[in-house]
Amino acid sequence: MNIFQAARHNDLAGLNELLTQQPEQIHARETPGQWTALHQATAGGNRKAVRLLLSLGADPNAQGAAGESALHLVLERDVAEELIENGADPLLQDHEGVTPLDLALEDRSEDLYLILAAGASDLGSPNFQFLQAARKLELQVTARHDEHFHTFRIHRLGWNEDVEYCQVHGASGWQCLAVEDLSDLYFAEPVSATPLDAAPEDCLEVVAE
Repeated sequence: MNIFQAARHNDLAGLNELLTQQPEQIHARETPGQWTALHQATAGGNRKAVRLLLSLGADPNAQGAAGESALHLVLERDVAEELIENGADPLLQDHEGVTPLDLALEDRSEDLYLILAAGASDLGSPNFQFLQAARKLELQVTARHDEHFHTFRIHRLGWNEDVEYCQVHGASGWQCLAVEDLSDLYFAEPVSATPLDAAPEDCLEVVAE
């Protein structure tokens, strides 16, 4: 069994033995796709193998022949968390310009998107990025606020005294909510074409377009 097969089948003993004998195999590439063992472990959803390979020096951002990193292949939350915690870049583009965050958004995978967004903190908190994505897709968002679930249309996002806020419209009309007070976010129905009353202008000091 080679290192790629061991990673694919979550064979931790085999991986340890192979990498003890040939530590340089941690960076080996499988033809024709140019995948590393980390790619194979991730594609197989094998968190323990992913963790072992990363602890032994696997490059979390190694790219295959199409520019795909391990994060481009991830489907399981626990594997995504392991990769993000070890420096995998959710904004790394493949040869088509697609990032792991793009793929999570395309699949409407809310939990996975929020995990990946944690690795792109320069763009704001995971919830802030999620709300931006919903606004871009013209989707409403369902979220828990004050111990209850509400569905909102996202109008604007921004900051007020360095706190992230969102200006939303829902059953209670216009509200300006601190993003950190929202939890359990989900994509909801497309935004209605029904015009809304003019939004108040005093919610945000700095607007994120």
